[in-house]
Amino acid sequence: MDIFDRHYGHLITGGTYHNQTTGPMDLLGINFYSQEQAAYILEQLQLERPPDYQTFENWLRKGQHYIGFYVLGV
Repeated sequence: MDIFDRHYGHLITGGTYHNQTTGPMDLLGINFYSQEQAAYILEQLQLERPPDYQTFENWLRKGQHYIGFYVLGV
């Protein structure tokens, strides 16, 4: 989890929590990211290319027609 957070934590930030506040990714909670945030994350992934980014990039591309995505506590 620490490795994931080190490489992706700064990209997957600003999500909305269950109580409607926002902030850094809550690794133990519910985080929602809008379609606009997903597009920004995808753009940053392509620029920064963190380790194994292709899997996340492909997943985000396949979900572009949705209103966003959730990250549930890991």
